[in-house]
Amino acid sequence: MMPLLPILLLLPFQSTWYVDAGATAPGNGSVFSPYTRIDYAVAQPSTVKGDTVLVLPGLYTDEVVDFLGKDLVVRSNGGAAVTTIQAPQGFTNPHAAVIFRGGETAAAVLEGFTVVTGGGELHTINWTSSIHEVGGGVYCSGASPTLRALHITRGYSRTFAGGGMFFDASSAVVMDCNLDGLGLTGALFGGGIYAQDSALLIGGTSISNWESDGPGGGLYSLDTDMHLVNVVVRNNVTFTGRGAGVFAAGGTLRLTSCEVIDSHSGDIGGGIHCSASLFEAQNCRFANNFTGGDYYAGGAIYDTSSRLRLFGCEFEGNRGQFGGAIYTTSNDALIEDSRFSANKAVVFATFVTCGGGVWCSGAAVISRCTFVENEATEQLSRGGAAIHGPAIVDHCTFVGNLAIPGQPSTFNGLGGGSLTNSIVLDASGMSLAVADVRYSLVEGGAPGIGNIALDPLFWGAPDDLGLLPGSPCIDVADPLAPLDPDGTRADMGAFPFDPYRCDVACTGPIGATLCTGVPNSSGARAHLQAFGSTAVADDRLVLVVNGVPTQQFGFFIASRYAGLQTLGGGSQGLLCLASPVLRFDRDILTDRGTGVVAYRPRPNAFPQGTVALPGEHWHFQYWFRDSNPGPTSNTSSAVRILLQ
Repeated sequence: MMPLLPILLLLPFQSTWYVDAGATAPGNGSVFSPYTRIDYAVAQPSTVKGDTVLVLPGLYTDEVVDFLGKDLVVRSNGGAAVTTIQAPQGFTNPHAAVIFRGGETAAAVLEGFTVVTGGGELHTINWTSSIHEVGGGVYCSGASPTLRALHITRGYSRTFAGGGMFFDASSAVVMDCNLDGLGLTGALFGGGIYAQDSALLIGGTSISNWESDGPGGGLYSLDTDMHLVNVVVRNNVTFTGRGAGVFAAGGTLRLTSCEVIDSHSGDIGGGIHCSASLFEAQNCRFANNFTGGDYYAGGAIYDTSSRLRLFGCEFEGNRGQFGGAIYTTSNDALIEDSRFSANKAVVFATFVTCGGGVWCSGAAVISRCTFVENEATEQLSRGGAAIHGPAIVDHCTFVGNLAIPGQPSTFNGLGGGSLTNSIVLDASGMSLAVADVRYSLVEGGAPGIGNIALDPLFWGAPDDLGLLPGSPCIDVADPLAPLDPDGTRADMGAFPFDPYRCDVACTGPIGATLCTGVPNSSGARAHLQAFGSTAVADDRLVLVVNGVPTQQFGFFIASRYAGLQTLGGGSQGLLCLASPVLRFDRDILTDRGTGVVAYRPRPNAFPQGTVALPGEHWHFQYWFRDSNPGPTSNTSSAVRILLQ
């Protein structure tokens, strides 16, 4: 007979422990006799590092799941929709639902639960040096767990800080979670999340409907390096505090592809209040955030960070007294490739308002941005519906920004600031009060070198501010500015001219190719395509030919009829149109050194007084000079368009 010990060593060790609220207590954790409580399963000596606690669907009430320093995976079998961990409710027995305070690492995982918050755990808050109840849902101190696919919801109790989650000295990862405060006050500070002295990565998560008495309705970050990726911060409120969406003081705050929307602060910073060493947002949207009463600034963002960096962001419909979208005092602020629309500086009581889009006290650099229909229209406004403050503005486009009469409606530089390589179309009255304006298109004109006052020819303002072919803003910006992406002299405005650009209704290329061009001196066959709209009423048809020899002149031709013949006279091209042929030779074109030529034929102004009508077929082709090898001419392929 084999001794008992070797037999035991041959038996497999159990590493997955089962929990079922509907089983018979206490159980042994096997699939046939599950435990009935999660906290009991985790606390068993047989449950060790690396094990999995698999929880079957059900409601698990009065749970305080302390991981006890064990790197376990506690996972629901059916997901958050059917599996709930509920902390003890009420004020007589305050606890968090889940606790990490034993040095747990990223291998400690909580996944797939609805967590109903409780009164939290006792903990010292840094800036008060006092002990308070914190972390109603998840309490994490000195640990770095992974929290995934959780639905955190407000229970009966509230806490001092971190109604949903609390982190101290932690490096946690929060992924694909939903924190919903149900429109109730979750905490005095940080209704949804409170973090101090930590480094947090939060991704794919929603933080919504939280309220706090003080700062940080959705999220409060103190001396923490916080990175939010694909996070939605929505409909959060502070009654008297700052930063209804996010409050960050110290550390760093980074947002990537996030939304901060519909949040209301009772103080400054309707969406975000940040005083970090670095505040960076990339490809984010800030919409419909607003501040509270008297003298409260920064509808979307109130920033006093050491460095502010905003790239590719959208600000729409935000409201604040100073800076409807952004208020910043940073001396190192950079805002690029962003859009500001319908933001408003609003007045409260008898205070002055200004800066519907951006209010800055330092020389913020604002580049490649658009400002559309922002307002500073209250009686005491000092203007600057788009920008107020001595900003350095380059390659921006301003359309329809509005301030009260007598105040600069677009940009009030306060006697300083500069505007270069930009386009300003004003809604009314004086548009600028800026010390230095150069190489810009300004409606009504502006003194300064290189400035013009013409129709910029947009695709379709205010929605599409790209430049149409023939725009006077093409190739006329500061000759010392960096070249545009196509290698030509810089254009005015936020968007360099793109011959292939379509408006919002474009599905191009449109039309049908008729014939193939003959190779020219570049070795290519010039190929013609049409973009834009076939509707005559839209007046947005653009012809683009590529593969032409560089630095050669040409013009477009058109006919209602197709044909095919040689041009004769030594030309190497084919004429793909039949008589009568119209020549747009009043508009002599060049490729600008790019090998591409773009043109916008106007249906109501074809050559010889011809008007193109809906229902007609029109055929277009490009004729150009060439040298192949001697002086000659050539043509592109042709395209047929049915006008609508």
